[in-house]
Amino acid sequence: MRRRAVLLLIPLSIAAACRKASSESGSSSAALPPSLSGSAGCAGADQNFAPGQLPSEVVLTTTVLGPLSQVCAARDAEILYVTGPNATVYALDFSGGAPVETELVQPGTLDLLLSAAGIAQPAQLSGLAVVDGGKLYVMEHTSHVIVAVDRTAPDTVELAYGLPSTIGGNADGFGLLARFNFTRPSMLAATSDGRVYLADPGNHSIRLLQAGLVSTTAGSGAPFWADGILQQTFFDTPTGLCFDCDNHLIVSEIGGSLSFGNRIRELTLGPATFFGQQGSSATLLGDGSAASAEGIGSAAKLSSPVAPVLSETGELYWIDAGTGVLRERSGPAASALCPLDVDCASAVGAPTFTPGATLSLALTESGVLYALDASAAKLLRISP
Repeated sequence: MRRRAVLLLIPLSIAAACRKASSESGSSSAALPPSLSGSAGCAGADQNFAPGQLPSEVVLTTTVLGPLSQVCAARDAEILYVTGPNATVYALDFSGGAPVETELVQPGTLDLLLSAAGIAQPAQLSGLAVVDGGKLYVMEHTSHVIVAVDRTAPDTVELAYGLPSTIGGNADGFGLLARFNFTRPSMLAATSDGRVYLADPGNHSIRLLQAGLVSTTAGSGAPFWADGILQQTFFDTPTGLCFDCDNHLIVSEIGGSLSFGNRIRELTLGPATFFGQQGSSATLLGDGSAASAEGIGSAAKLSSPVAPVLSETGELYWIDAGTGVLRERSGPAASALCPLDVDCASAVGAPTFTPGATLSLALTESGVLYALDASAAKLLRISP
């Protein structure tokens, strides 16, 4: 198979950046329509569950799953994209029923890219998102960078954002000068106007990639919890991102030991200004304590929530990674439930997924909910 690793050099144009910032400052539009190609929230139908329902394993003949594997869905086709061990990326096309598997990035390709940047250790991939009809953005953990993967030309990869370094950092700036700290598998979410948001867990922040520039939307670099304007919003290890149909950015944070995390938050994003992006944050679910228990809003208890997705009719799904339990909230005034069981106590007693595992969800445009349990090396179809 042909191998091509390209080091993407992003032009640095200070004047153009200033003109762009000035233009955005005067914009009154805050709409964040999800990517026309990628499914990261506001996709598919709501799910119909029955207590005792068990997901079915998807039989994969070529795709290999690893300890950091994550999954995302396309919006322009019934395709899932999955990261695997040895820095591999696969496309799974379900249009004909059983998946047709295509290896987009084979072992060793990204190692060559890192080697060209002076990194000797092997590459490791986790979260990924469909940015547009041509490419994926994928998190690379060894060098703490974002790589671009061509969706149509196998083994075509580029270094897109971040200064390759085996030591994570925290810096905004033009493409290859920015620094990230990918301490855990995390998610990205793309919009149809070219913005890509990512959860930066080691920096406890939400970052924005746009037109070659990296900026911090919210988060201080240190773990804490506070809602309010974005400049005064704090997170504790955010890893999950998706959009709802009202153009809010939904963030799940797994938290540490001080009850700062274990919440799902909502960011209302306004226009960019010289002082940062306007907007605010609010807590949707969770009181900071680590448990899987029913409740409305902050009365609910979540245990390291990951991988939020939203249906077109407003149902929010995620997995409590700490307990291995699927959770659901059907609307703002509804209780956070454990839909595969009669109640959350029963679910915690017999979890569907591996507690403490690396887990991710994807909801396709046709309304099929998939879960990836990286510790069990399984891709599961939950419903329908």
